[in-house]
Amino acid sequence: MNLKRRWFILEKAECSDAYYEHSYIPLFDTNHEIYAVMVISHDVTERMQRENQIRQLNTTFNFAEQIGLIGSFNIQLANRSTQYSDNLYRLLGCEPQEFEANQESFLKFVHPDDQEYVLSATREAFEKKKGSGLEYRILRKDGQTIHVRATWKNFKDEDGVERMVGTLQDITKATAEQIAKQELTDAKNQAELKTKIAEDIVIAKQQFLSNMSHEIRTPMNAIIGFTNVILKTKLEGKQQEYINAIKEAGDA
Repeated sequence: MNLKRRWFILEKAECSDAYYEHSYIPLFDTNHEIYAVMVISHDVTERMQRENQIRQLNTTFNFAEQIGLIGSFNIQLANRSTQYSDNLYRLLGCEPQEFEANQESFLKFVHPDDQEYVLSATREAFEKKKGSGLEYRILRKDGQTIHVRATWKNFKDEDGVERMVGTLQDITKATAEQIAKQELTDAKNQAELKTKIAEDIVIAKQQFLSNMSHEIRTPMNAIIGFTNVILKTKLEGKQQEYINAIKEAGDA
């Protein structure tokens, strides 16, 4: 312990939840030798309790982000100073704080086909300073592609600094379910359309056969009637046979 300067010790009281911070100040005589040490103690229990609460809240928040597949970001608009939560790094397939948080680094993880879209939306968000949201794809460090939804809101903090805070959520499962549901709906609609077409064909066929039957039956009635007249006349054997065949076919 260096006795030539002031030092501090944080101590938790025995059998108590109280915390004390002790300041040790060496006192020197005219020969610059220490002849005494002055000790000043401060009760810092309240400060320690607040710090513990903050740590517990941060722990809870981190677990909540992991459970909800969410990462968060905080951007100071004036200088673009950026902070990412640990779980935002995890969503990208990285270790917490693996790279410097900034727009250029993040865009490297955006799917190449979505980069221009995301960059344009980001520029607009910075210019208009309005909250919004968008969905796009992320190409993780491990090569896996995920679908994400980014949402953000602009506000001024207690110091009057303009900030943009937001979240990035993995919606891959929801997107896959939505696509599957849409494919099922499309397949159902296609099946219903094919069924309707088949029914229309059957109805058209029945109408056609009905019309044809009517068109054929009218002259056939005349033919049958004429054969009845002929049968009343004197016919040779073959003539009788032919006329009877015509009559039987018409009566069938």
